[in-house]
Amino acid sequence: MPQLPRVQTDSLLQGFVARSLPTANRHLRDAEPSTIINWSIDAARALSDSRVKSAETLANLPPIMMTTSMGVNAAVMLHAVTTRLPGIPVVWVDTGFNLADTYRVAHQLERDLNLNLKVYSPRMTPERIRTLMGGVPLAEDEQQHRRFTELVKLEPFNRAVDELQPRVWLTGIRREETAYRRGLECVTYDSRGLIKVAPFFHATEADLEAYRRRYSLPTTRHYFDPTKVDASRECGLHTASSAA
Repeated sequence: MPQLPRVQTDSLLQGFVARSLPTANRHLRDAEPSTIINWSIDAARALSDSRVKSAETLANLPPIMMTTSMGVNAAVMLHAVTTRLPGIPVVWVDTGFNLADTYRVAHQLERDLNLNLKVYSPRMTPERIRTLMGGVPLAEDEQQHRRFTELVKLEPFNRAVDELQPRVWLTGIRREETAYRRGLECVTYDSRGLIKVAPFFHATEADLEAYRRRYSLPTTRHYFDPTKVDASRECGLHTASSAA
């Protein structure tokens, strides 16, 4: 499938960002997650038209992916998105430090939702990382923790982006989760060349629980992200490349 030169696609993407994002955030601020998901698919299709010289790509999946942590509320986002767009690449950065419960639920969700799951893991084994770093670095050791985050989260994610070449990235982040996220919108530009869309950005914990119960979705009761340490911190994925 022929692609336009990277410089040209970047220019077209920047034009789309300037034209569409301010309006999108105004219109989507009070929208249902399903409406936001539909907007993201339309955006990906528009950018797909820009990236190739043939419209035949519209018969296939547009350049879009979603990420999952396989965390407590992961099933909600996975169900909502894959119901609307079956076959979407679902990127899971498995750090290798997940708890057993996370792996059990991830296996169940992959099977029950028929996920097109793309697992990306660190190039180094957890045992090797622990040995070289003396265990999982504490958040207080900023330099070591930053290096650890790069190894187990950022490098695998960037590898996924390089391989899948999406233009739209669906993420499950929510406004109420951290102080950093309270300063974002549900649609943002990520300078890695991605339109980042958070369909449940304005949803509350109660909203997610109600959705999960409505569809009898499983949840990971025991979850630990070593790049965050506690729930109020950022894992680095959303701060590593901010809006330009």
